[in-house]
Amino acid sequence: MGKYAWRGLCALTALTLLSGCSKKEDPAGSSRALRADASWPNVVLISIDTLRRDHLGCYGYVRPTSPRIDRLATEGALFENMISSSSWTLPAHAAMFTGLPETVHGAVETDRRLSESCVTLAERFKSLGYATVGFFSGPTLHPAFGLGQGFETYVDCTSYPDVIAQVVKEIDIKEDMELHRAAAADITGPRVYQNVHNWLKTSTS
Repeated sequence: MGKYAWRGLCALTALTLLSGCSKKEDPAGSSRALRADASWPNVVLISIDTLRRDHLGCYGYVRPTSPRIDRLATEGALFENMISSSSWTLPAHAAMFTGLPETVHGAVETDRRLSESCVTLAERFKSLGYATVGFFSGPTLHPAFGLGQGFETYVDCTSYPDVIAQVVKEIDIKEDMELHRAAAADITGPRVYQNVHNWLKTSTS
């Protein structure tokens, strides 16, 4: 993945929106959000699972496959060398959300979940007064695995939520072929986009 652009953190399996609020010290000395403040930046994290770097224009691909990502790369910062902590979704996102390696966060198999003792990016933003919302479209990003920690709203954008709900009761999903077939056949982009669009429309109206 290797592409981050600021003023949002942009890198579509999961999409996280964090909207800013100001914070002030209350009489007891704790920091808490009191009102919306446009001076605080909104932060967006977009994680695109199994996206090949060599098929993005900003990394030299000749076909116009990624015009919006390429634009972000020219207006923000393009990282040329990024190494994921893992080759697959659950541990890589647990590391990305916590800043911890697999040996610490422990979410390394589909029969395990992120420990509640691990502090996530969303939890840190929430503690500063940000509104936090996430949209996920892959089975191993289900809240059963702990990746929903800190999100006030965490939306399932898959086309098979009932299948996931049944399977993750036991947390181990790697042997469930119905779930694998459903995930492989799912086209998630339009659904994620529509959910995000609806949330933005509601939250800003």
